[in-house]
Amino acid sequence: MTELKELYPVGEQPPLGYVPPKMHAWLVRPERFGEPMKAWQVEVIDTPEPADDEVLVYVMAAGVNYNNVWAGLGIPVDVIGARNKAGEPERFHIGGSDASGIVYQVGKDVTHLKVGDEVAIHCGTWSRDCPWVKSGEDPMYSPTFRIWGYETNWGSFAQFTRVQAHQCLPRPQHLTWEQSAAYMLVGATAYRMLYGWAEHALREDDVVLIWGGAGGLGSMAIQIVKAAGGKAVAVVSEDDKFEYCQNLGAVGCINRKNFDHWGMLPHWKDTVGYNQWLKGVRGFGKAIWDVLGERRSPRIVFEHPGETTIPTSIFVCDTGGAVVICAGTTGYNATVDLRYLWMRQKRLQGSHFANDQQAKGFNDLVLAGKADPCMSRAFTWDELPYSHQLMYENKHPFGNMAILIGAPDFGLGKKIAEPAGLTTIEPTAEIREREDFYRAPLHPVDEQKPAEAAAVEDTRLVRELMHFGVISCSQGTPVDEVAQRMTDYHVHAIVVTDADGYAVGVVSQTDIVLARQGRSAAEMAGILAGAIMSTNVVTCAPEATISDAITLMTRNRIHRLVVVDARSGKPWPVGVLSMTDIITYGMRSAPLSGPAMSMSPAALAADIYEPMAPEPNLAELGIIEDTTLVADVMHQGVVTSPTGASVMDAARQMLEHGIHAVVVVADDGRAVGVVSQTDVVLARQGRTVEQAADLKVGDIMTPSLVSCTSDRKLSEAITLMTRNRVHRLVVVEDQAGKLMPVGILSMTDVIRQFFSRN
Repeated sequence: MTELKELYPVGEQPPLGYVPPKMHAWLVRPERFGEPMKAWQVEVIDTPEPADDEVLVYVMAAGVNYNNVWAGLGIPVDVIGARNKAGEPERFHIGGSDASGIVYQVGKDVTHLKVGDEVAIHCGTWSRDCPWVKSGEDPMYSPTFRIWGYETNWGSFAQFTRVQAHQCLPRPQHLTWEQSAAYMLVGATAYRMLYGWAEHALREDDVVLIWGGAGGLGSMAIQIVKAAGGKAVAVVSEDDKFEYCQNLGAVGCINRKNFDHWGMLPHWKDTVGYNQWLKGVRGFGKAIWDVLGERRSPRIVFEHPGETTIPTSIFVCDTGGAVVICAGTTGYNATVDLRYLWMRQKRLQGSHFANDQQAKGFNDLVLAGKADPCMSRAFTWDELPYSHQLMYENKHPFGNMAILIGAPDFGLGKKIAEPAGLTTIEPTAEIREREDFYRAPLHPVDEQKPAEAAAVEDTRLVRELMHFGVISCSQGTPVDEVAQRMTDYHVHAIVVTDADGYAVGVVSQTDIVLARQGRSAAEMAGILAGAIMSTNVVTCAPEATISDAITLMTRNRIHRLVVVDARSGKPWPVGVLSMTDIITYGMRSAPLSGPAMSMSPAALAADIYEPMAPEPNLAELGIIEDTTLVADVMHQGVVTSPTGASVMDAARQMLEHGIHAVVVVADDGRAVGVVSQTDVVLARQGRTVEQAADLKVGDIMTPSLVSCTSDRKLSEAITLMTRNRVHRLVVVEDQAGKLMPVGILSMTDVIRQFFSRN
């Protein structure tokens, strides 16, 4: 008789049904939050006991997903801390949200599984006692819903995993253990996206546009559409992925790099930029028709890039169709032209994982050989951190990945012949860096992480930091005079008041530039402030707290508030609170250098990298021709900061130079991000001065750098600023394949250019 062990080596399977007291597991602990190679370490821990509705599964292989990169970083959510607050005692996280394995122990209420069953596991969990679940409604909407192996503990990165019995589905016997662990999370997610919304459920002959067709989600979606008799059009980043997607079942492909209209929508007032965007998006729509060989638009758009693609997806979606989104890999702030949404009665639908029926629906396709796992690479047990490090660096191969846990070698587990008609897909395992993929910067931690401090609310009042008095104009003031006042007083916006002096609007630099776009000087001459002002004046009272004012600015993506006295029931403007005011007078840091603190409020309100030289006498607006280039208007030179500099040093740079942002550079001098006044203020928000002083520029920078080259047309640069809701661009130059910052173009530069030409 084989002697039973307390702990088995990884790769040595215990006798069927015997659960050893101890097990090996890859763990994350709070004190080592960071990059995967640091965060994940092997430890020996107690083997968990299953609850009455749970089973214990001996894990043969596990899938690799981005959620356990986040878990290791500890951002955006500390999953360990969240569970501790909910009452769970374990100060560690065992990740893994995909798995294949063998049932070793069943809870007393489990009737449909037995010891020895081979299963593939989906990651949806919920409480069977939840009233919503008990009523028979979709458990995905239950407040108890959690993702196993991310939001819950005891995932598949261990010899044994504890799961709810309903998560277990029959393992496809024609696949290896590692293939069986690679497909469920992405496959079930794609299945719900395509079948989960009754009115827009996938039908035969439907045209479906699939973003990222060569990726893990996209490859599953293509096969689901093919199995339903639909027509999948795949969007990819390289022509060499066309064949792969077509082998999966796509009727054709589009290379997104053939188009350049991506990103947030141009402002609807920017007629030049918006028309350029329309030209690009219509060209993309025509490419869909060319693939299909007929003028049909997608009834379903399968979305997950998010920020850069949502405007296009809404536009090209057919009337009455749906854009279904499950992620935001390029960013989370998407813009939509609501006219196309409501007039064409389109649907923008969020989707998250899947319920039992949807997970079974996809698993049935795999069992029948109608869907391939598209596994690009499998890793050994020891390579688990490395597989996640590749994903963290966006260098992982396309397709799905898996890790051997209990399986002693690759290629094991096949027990039957492949189903007739099965097309086996072999994705490339080449490691390459992905472009346009949003990843939050690493949050560094000390080896011994201090206890989490409570957020510190800044209870000082706006009236303590604000500037009293405002620069204003009437609704009947000509726009050229408004622009003159901005340059005279070094401000970025002017309050528009009615005949009684109450605030009715604001004219910003952006409003003036957009009014000028596409118009001649003669056309501009008759335009008044009331015609271009923004009527949504974001205001606060002098008695508001600084914390509330900061939140108001960041939510509205503005850098200053009009402070008003509203006791009469109308907003009487009494002053302005800007981000510069908060940094200058509100950081409560060590004294800054003399010149920074002695600058006048007008100087402190100057634009980024803006000299305080006297303005020229201005006549009427001149015409900016299409031949005007960024190089003709930009400022040469950039104020930069290394990623390791302190946030307080960056704040000092801004004040000393009278600017609103600094460019963050790597050790080799290339631009890698931007730190703005808003970033600095938000870093200080909720922290003590001491806590803020420990932060580095690399911790708070915005990694998506909005930039252009000096040979770009000025009109295109204006559109780039308005589309991205920024007031300045970093001008870069390609030097030996690296984007090096060489200058700045700001809205102030553009307005000066308008006025300097006659």
